[in-house]
Amino acid sequence: MINVKAILEEYKGEYGAVVYCTKTNALICSYHADFIIPLASVGKVLVGYAVAKLIEEGLLSWNSMINNVSFDPKEDSHIIYPHLQKRTNLPLSTMIEVMIACHDNVLANHIVSYIGGLEKVNAKLRDENFNSFNLTKNPQDTQNCGSINDLLSILIKIYDGYLTQPELFTPLITGMVRQQEAHRQIPKQYLAHMTGGLHDLILDIGILGHFSKDPYLYVIGGNNVPNRLKNSESDDKVAHVLLNVYRDWKKNLVHHNAIN
Repeated sequence: MINVKAILEEYKGEYGAVVYCTKTNALICSYHADFIIPLASVGKVLVGYAVAKLIEEGLLSWNSMINNVSFDPKEDSHIIYPHLQKRTNLPLSTMIEVMIACHDNVLANHIVSYIGGLEKVNAKLRDENFNSFNLTKNPQDTQNCGSINDLLSILIKIYDGYLTQPELFTPLITGMVRQQEAHRQIPKQYLAHMTGGLHDLILDIGILGHFSKDPYLYVIGGNNVPNRLKNSESDDKVAHVLLNVYRDWKKNLVHHNAIN
């Protein structure tokens, strides 16, 4: 059993976390799951989800080309996607993948503008009963927020959606798989995630474990944490939780294999 509460409650800041097992379709642990937290770049996953639902409804197409494309020079698309750097038009599917993989705000603005603005994104999220989400143009805005519970719920929908409709959710999943922020003690192939952060905020959502062997889904976040530019306390604590989650998944996988 993962005791997230014991790990997080003693540290400065406000934390929330949930871990969900895809094998049992049940929570493994929950701590302050109703906590409303700023989303920072994690909001880009919500944009991707809203676009996927509009495509499912036949209102958009992954193959639609977006013109006059540019990339955020502050992010790392020039490293992860060097072959795209001189492209000025890209299909919507590629835009979503790169936006998520590279935390690219410029691409996010292109996408949101193309589909009709942020209010359309927020309306689609409300249509899907994600009432805590409020996306704003500036990802660093504290009003750009949502609950830990809703983040897990949308992650479950993305994961389950990929299993049943891979053509619909591949751009989102691929973006999370290509995310470059790694964990030093967790093999890269066992972590597909999206991070968000500010100087006083840390947020990580993802799929942990072998993708095809009943992985765990998780959301871990902390707000009003000690300044992350000056110390690594909150980053270390989130990494500690993730390592415990990984070890629990691995232990359960070994146990399952031994029984079978």
